[in-house]
Amino acid sequence: MPFDGSTRLLRSGALRSIQTNFQPVEQTPEAKPVVKFVVGSRSYSVGERTFEMDAAPFIENGRTFVPVRFLAYAIGVPENGVSWDGAGQTVRLENRGVAVTLRVRERVLRRNGSPVQMDVASVLRQNRVFLPARFVAEAFGCSVAWDGATKAVYVYVYPVRIDWEAAKNGTLQPPENAKQPPDKWGFEPKAVKAEFKVGSRYATVTRTDGSTHQLDLGAPCVVVSDEEGISDIKKFNSCYSDANCIYETGVVMVDCEPRV
Repeated sequence: MPFDGSTRLLRSGALRSIQTNFQPVEQTPEAKPVVKFVVGSRSYSVGERTFEMDAAPFIENGRTFVPVRFLAYAIGVPENGVSWDGAGQTVRLENRGVAVTLRVRERVLRRNGSPVQMDVASVLRQNRVFLPARFVAEAFGCSVAWDGATKAVYVYVYPVRIDWEAAKNGTLQPPENAKQPPDKWGFEPKAVKAEFKVGSRYATVTRTDGSTHQLDLGAPCVVVSDEEGISDIKKFNSCYSDANCIYETGVVMVDCEPRV
């Protein structure tokens, strides 16, 4: 029985029943434990707690395989939610409305009956079923990261659990302490017009929805033109002076609409 935590197949060929302390990890609603498996190690951690297992993760063809039973325990699947069908070589994991099944040497995992294609097949090693952590973890709403330097797999277990029955009957409520959604979704409306005032460092920007805001230009606006252009613009308003008008040979003002 390769998936039974209380029985091991010894290399001597004899089956002996032995007592082990392999138990599921209790998850609290407030917790967000980081699960850590290390290649070659027969212990794993959940948060600051360490647990033992009778098989060690290994790397094969560039992929890291972890024992499925202990991964399930680590992310909160209860002991009675893990079962092994020796005849069909099938693992079944159940927790909080999610049922995951996978068969040894197949590249398909089923989540609540829906197939999920995997790029590798589960294997039977060290009297345990192994699979890259990502497939099982993501099926239960977790995420996975890999640290190549330490050869460690990290699984992030999120505290929010979905009440699937409430989701089905339309009574699902937001989780406690959930943030309110923003009043507006998407990007800010695009700007269609910007008004500048000579001598001021601020411009008034008008958006497509009619709203406006002040844009800090970082420096006051000035008029730059050739001598003829500066002379002409000074005729319209006394606010144009040598302080905010710069003479530049070869520069001609285009589409200028001075205000009187």
